[in-house]
Amino acid sequence: MWDELAVRILGILACVGMLLVLILLHEATKYLREQARRVENGVARELVMSAIAEAELVGVDAVYATNQAFADALRRSSADGKLSKEDAVRAMQIAID
Repeated sequence: MWDELAVRILGILACVGMLLVLILLHEATKYLREQARRVENGVARELVMSAIAEAELVGVDAVYATNQAFADALRRSSADGKLSKEDAVRAMQIAID
């Protein structure tokens, strides 16, 4: 029972963490776009805006992939219904790698 609760709590925390990272990523790209609008050369401005948009997409994909890797590792670790501290740490390490 407690192990199932721990797995659910870790899953919720992972989602909350993912949401916070996505919000920070959005705010960072918003700031960069504001700064890019100051570029006077139109071609250079469009190149910078395109690079910012691409970086945002790559960042979002990386966050989703990391979250999915963590969730999958967490499910595999707790397949027997028990989640040890080592299993949780291993799941986090898999997501980071």
